Amino acid sequence: MRIASCTRSPYSDDSKRRKNNNEDYNDDDFRDIDDSIYWTSTTELPPHLIGNKYFDDEKNVTILHRQDIPHGFSVSQAICSYGYFCLSPNRWVPSKIDDEEGYLVRPLSVCYHGEDIQKDKEQDCSKTTLIAIGQNTKTRSVIVAMQSSFSSSIDSIYTKELTKQIDRMLRLDTSLDEFHKLHIEAKERGFGRLYRSPTLFEDMVKTITNCNMKWSGTVEMNAKLCRHVGRDGAFPTPDQINQVGSDFLKDNCRVGYRDKYIWGLANDIVERRIDLQELESVNKTREDTEKRLLKIKGIGPFASNNILQLMGYFNVHPYDTETVRLWKEEFGASKSATKTEVFKKAKSHYAQYDEKYAFIAYWFDLWKNYENRAGSKSPQWSIEQLESERPGGVDSDHNSVFININATKGSSQTRKKKTCTGRGGERTESTHRRRKKTPVPAVTP
Repeated sequence: MRIASCTRSPYSDDSKRRKNNNEDYNDDDFRDIDDSIYWTSTTELPPHLIGNKYFDDEKNVTILHRQDIPHGFSVSQAICSYGYFCLSPNRWVPSKIDDEEGYLVRPLSVCYHGEDIQKDKEQDCSKTTLIAIGQNTKTRSVIVAMQSSFSSSIDSIYTKELTKQIDRMLRLDTSLDEFHKLHIEAKERGFGRLYRSPTLFEDMVKTITNCNMKWSGTVEMNAKLCRHVGRDGAFPTPDQINQVGSDFLKDNCRVGYRDKYIWGLANDIVERRIDLQELESVNKTREDTEKRLLKIKGIGPFASNNILQLMGYFNVHPYDTETVRLWKEEFGASKSATKTEVFKKAKSHYAQYDEKYAFIAYWFDLWKNYENRAGSKSPQWSIEQLESERPGGVDSDHNSVFININATKGSSQTRKKKTCTGRGGERTESTHRRRKKTPVPAVTP
């Protein structure tokens, strides 16, 4: 059973959905065509975002907010809940005061294939803009700043596609009421909307880069894909990857043997042999979707299960060596326990949360384990990324504000290396300072 409803892919033909490509659009109301999701422009910012250059630049920033969000929704819990939020081009900025005041900065690209935009098949119709996602801690509404000015009807179409990507990232279409009735601890924390990428394509590529690879290698590959292929540091679109070719990916993005899989996926999408919109259709069963995924070169059983949960099918069990480690550290499994034994026990254990929520319950336990190992809650994580690989438009020192937090004059600012865990349990180094009670946010040098 699929929990999350479908969010459209920006890489599919949208012309059939509009009878008149010249219809007028209200720039102050970015409502989805199916009338189920709507964003509106606003000039009001919560106190903690006033003066923030990503949100508070009157000349170049368009501010949108969405108020119709699920009860108890938390931006920090929706974003800092899955390892992909650590990967480029994502940049999570922790708050020094309140976890709920952190925000995400990243470039987003959208490609609309309507006849009014792409008249030339070879024309690059993608647009990229820097966005920042935060939350009003009083009204709970989601606040989004876009570093562009949108005025024309075509720009309004692009904006609608961008907000659909944001909805997908935050899983704003996911209802967790039933799961939270079964898992009180997750409910109290507001946990369950596991972060995913703005597009299915990005999720698929990141999953491929995470297979048979240490987490630090996955971090590097995605950083280089954004820097060398994506526009302005954004994650590359299928068109952009298709144009550079597999050899370029191997030589410049260091993806190794995965070059042919990543390029092949992009080429199949561009040539319309794979329709991501159709693949994400809510009318598909998990079994049918899994069969389709397994036919894609480079996607095996573990990768397909991971992609399935990112698509909203939580009745999957992508267990691996991290499951074995978790069971030995947290559930008392013997040191000699085998994968088969642990996987069987895990599947039985998480059945108590209803099969359709099995993965969320499993990930909650694994994520807490990661936080314990890191020495701080995930909304306080700051991920070290190579200075040369950061997204365009994002300051390199945006975490420098945390350097002197809680430090007294003349005190040592010695920092201890901690680890930030990602999907699959591999680790990349992050820096954390510690106090006796509350961990201090990380510092990006």
